[in-house]
Amino acid sequence: MAASHHCKTAGHTPLRWTRPSEYDEDWWVKDWLQREGGGSGVLPPTLALRREREELAREIDRRPSEQAVREYVAALNEQIRKARVGLLDGPPTLLPPVDADRAVAGWRERRRATGSR
Repeated sequence: MAASHHCKTAGHTPLRWTRPSEYDEDWWVKDWLQREGGGSGVLPPTLALRREREELAREIDRRPSEQAVREYVAALNEQIRKARVGLLDGPPTLLPPVDADRAVAGWRERRRATGSR
């Protein structure tokens, strides 16, 4: 009986084989991320923080109250502070802290525009 009939990886997606124009020593990492659906969970904390900061309005809009927005911004600013002084893993970052009053004003304005309460 051929060994290929009892392969332990049966049903799993095989590694993708491509022939890039030049060798990429991180091919296996990129392939693994694509197969496993790698997202922010595998990013170093400082890069995940940058991504969170880029999606700030969407994150804030999920909060049900002004107090919840302020608490979220305070927690985010604490993470930003830690990143700026080098207490988080990953590349250095100089993200500015979020102004809580401006964040709340934007939250109110977007809620008013969409009719949310």
